[in-house]
Amino acid sequence: MKGARTVTEPAAARKAFLSFTNRCFSFIIIIFGAAAIGDLSEWLNAGNPAVFAAVATAAATLQLVFDFGGRAALHDYLQRRYYWLRTSLNIQRKKSLPNGKLN
Repeated sequence: MKGARTVTEPAAARKAFLSFTNRCFSFIIIIFGAAAIGDLSEWLNAGNPAVFAAVATAAATLQLVFDFGGRAALHDYLQRRYYWLRTSLNIQRKKSLPNGKLN
């Protein structure tokens, strides 16, 4: 049917929106977090504020670019799916064997 929306389209659009929003907020946190860390190190007389701000910015940027949390969630999903498929295949194989036993 031309022009019909599939069930997954709203879910995909929502996922894209939430991902974009997450990245925008992460960017804001990087900018303001670096400024706050720089001010805090100045207030504590803990060394060069630029170094602290650079470390905070680098860590936040790595998190934003590589999305470690998203990768962990994807890994968990794929691992569960793998084990489910493996179990399903073993059950089918066991049913197809003449004696009903796996080797």
